[in-house]
Amino acid sequence: MDRKKLIEQSFTAIDQPEMERIGHVYNPGVLYNSLGITRETLRYYEKQGLICPNKDRKSSYREFTILDIFRLMAIDYYKKHGFAIGEIKELINQDDISQVHEIFSRKQCQLKKRVRALEVNGRTVGTGSVVYKEFIRTSSSIRHL
Repeated sequence: MDRKKLIEQSFTAIDQPEMERIGHVYNPGVLYNSLGITRETLRYYEKQGLICPNKDRKSSYREFTILDIFRLMAIDYYKKHGFAIGEIKELINQDDISQVHEIFSRKQCQLKKRVRALEVNGRTVGTGSVVYKEFIRTSSSIRHL
């Protein structure tokens, strides 16, 4: 089966009405194809405690619920917005909304500091050519002495 058809089938499986999906379990292959995550990424998230799938009693295969899928989507969102794994773990395990707000505020401050540092670096690089030209001119003058 070609990859495009496999992806379409995966999305169809996940796109059922919510009440039908609550008790349904998905194998890792559905997650790889639907969410675009790799086997290694999924195992890493498990090792970090970000996700804890159930195991089938007979086969010992991992089974993921729709709630696991929502959790994986949240993890992806946080990663794309600059949160470290430790921060993501703190966020997804936090029930207190004021603590969640605090985590977001803390990250926003970190990102603002990073932006300021990058702006300083940008200005420094921008003046780098002027400094380099002066260095070349000065070193040429010194060599002729």
